[in-house]
Amino acid sequence: MLKTNPTFVDVLVASVVERLQRGRSVRLPGIGTLSVDHEPASLTDTGSGGRITSPQERVEFKPEFR
Repeated sequence: MLKTNPTFVDVLVASVVERLQRGRSVRLPGIGTLSVDHEPASLTDTGSGGRITSPQERVEFKPEFR
């Protein structure tokens, strides 16, 4: 079984999240690319007469084909 240092994994994940939060893409060689897809914000009714604005951002994954 492959053993990995948990600290290394934590730092790696934190680095990927930080880069995505800054709007940058993350290429994982041999796997694919993670990026943030931005869409205009939408208004949602709260049901009690109010509305909230929610940004439409999601992480998108594009696999790398060989």
